[in-house]
Amino acid sequence: MSALPSWRRSGTLALLAALLGGLVAAAAALAAPPQETQHPTLEGTFRRGSTITTSDGRWANNPTSLSYRWLRCDGAGANCSPIPDRTTRSYTLRSGDVGRTVLAHVIARNADGATTANTKPSPVIADDVAPRNLQRPTISGTPVVGGTLRADPGTWTAAA
Repeated sequence: MSALPSWRRSGTLALLAALLGGLVAAAAALAAPPQETQHPTLEGTFRRGSTITTSDGRWANNPTSLSYRWLRCDGAGANCSPIPDRTTRSYTLRSGDVGRTVLAHVIARNADGATTANTKPSPVIADDVAPRNLQRPTISGTPVVGGTLRADPGTWTAAA
């Protein structure tokens, strides 16, 4: 076997270097943290005492784990802050949530990193108190054919 001429050896080395660089670039392009392809959503009844759940949403780049964080926001869905120790897919609404909104963060992880997606804020959370009648409804008028009756709904506490 004869040795390669130096011009051929350097050309071969340049080709190998280019191939190796291309493989490294391809591997780097394949390595990526999860990417959200569909937002997670909230489901349930938005009333104190009810349990709501977040969907996972949809993800590209093969997440290997998902985790959750719940946030409490003002009534407009802004000024959110984490709800301590609430890290499961479901959350039971509490008295501190009434008159406010909540949202969930879904955190997807793989070997290349983590990405967070959030739900839209919930509707304003209602209290779990049924309306109470303060003054009974009434019907007035003469109940005859062709007569007019009038109904007064009475007075109630605010509907939840």
